[in-house]
Amino acid sequence: ALVLNAVEASIQNLLERNAALNGQLVVNTVDDLCFFPLDNRRRGKQSVEILRAQLAQTAHEICTTGFLSKPLPIYWLRFQTELLRLARAGPDRFWAHENTVSPPTSLMEQQPAQLLPYSQVARLGRATGIVDDAELRSLLLFLHDTGSVIFFDEQELKDHVVLDPHWLAEAAANILNCPRVVQGNVAAAKRLLEQGELHEELLSQHLWKGTRFAEHLPLLLRLLVRFDLLVASADQKSWVVPAMLPLKSGSYSPVHGGSLTFDFHGTLARLLPTVFPRLIASAAKSDAVRLTYSRVYRDSATVFLGDRRLSFDLVPPARPQMIAVRPLTSEADGSDESLDHGTADGLPLELAKQVVNLV
Repeated sequence: ALVLNAVEASIQNLLERNAALNGQLVVNTVDDLCFFPLDNRRRGKQSVEILRAQLAQTAHEICTTGFLSKPLPIYWLRFQTELLRLARAGPDRFWAHENTVSPPTSLMEQQPAQLLPYSQVARLGRATGIVDDAELRSLLLFLHDTGSVIFFDEQELKDHVVLDPHWLAEAAANILNCPRVVQGNVAAAKRLLEQGELHEELLSQHLWKGTRFAEHLPLLLRLLVRFDLLVASADQKSWVVPAMLPLKSGSYSPVHGGSLTFDFHGTLARLLPTVFPRLIASAAKSDAVRLTYSRVYRDSATVFLGDRRLSFDLVPPARPQMIAVRPLTSEADGSDESLDHGTADGLPLELAKQVVNLV
């Protein structure tokens, strides 16, 4: 009972601090709790049955009144079914089967397709009754939102549709799980593991040397940049992997009055180690922001926002609770990174608005 009460009190305190979570939480009305305690020691396993019933009810509500309750044209469902068939069979074998009684023997061993050019997907759309390009893009975005495919209606990505999201996840995992020692690329692997610096030869010669990745290397890189997993350098020959950057060493400077802070309230602070690398990646894609790549870490980054130099830091370092944005003195050569303690009034309003939008 003491453990249950402690957990319940912790959740209640979190809900009081973050009202938005109230609308997302499914409560345990049977036990009058905000969570579902499980006790496998009981023979009847009543607690498991309570959770199972609530999961079934929640799934039913999502399908009847939630985002999956949206009525869809029958030919949309047919398109999705045929798209799965196309992915499993591969385009040549799929279309050969559509046009003849049996595909040629040379096509029988074709591997499943991980992605397709948009033109191939549009061809399938026309075959299933979708002739309007705007409707096809709406359908693909719907399938993207439900996790069936990956499609971005953006300039550099709209010409391809990823049919197998696990393929993209595997490509990212190969980077994040790079071995410490790589035959012929020991130095490149060390730079990745110790500095978060990824070079194209390490990808092409080891991490993505298989044909299912090597044939699509430029597109894979663009997708991982889009998902904030990579930051491209100016020459497009190397990338920063924010999640693999080293932690900043040195003394900790307490937050002063001229700082702008984003407090993540206790329990949510556990998200900060994953949020901050994405913040770095988002900053790199912003036209208004310029990263100082020599001073980018997994928990700290120096950026130029306009002509002002700022530091973004997770504080305190041992158990981060917030992101602190602090103005730095603007030496021309950037050799010193000292905090500007002379800004007692904090950041200028317009600059603070830009920081808020970025975070």
